[in-house]
Amino acid sequence: MYYRVGTEKHLRNYLKALRQRNGLSQAQVAAQLGVTQQTYQRHEAQPFKMSSEKLLAILAILNTDLMFRFKGE
Repeated sequence: MYYRVGTEKHLRNYLKALRQRNGLSQAQVAAQLGVTQQTYQRHEAQPFKMSSEKLLAILAILNTDLMFRFKGE
């Protein structure tokens, strides 16, 4: 399944949907990341403010990949 991420809102909704689809709470994802639930909540609410390394770690926990596609291809 592919999700188009064009805005911060898209990414926020995508992260939340993936987390829920995997049956995980924010606290469970936070524990796997080694951060507090409040920190993870902030990452999910403002995804463009976290590092790319943190985003990739979250995507790995949520069993998904990051793919890039050029427009028009």
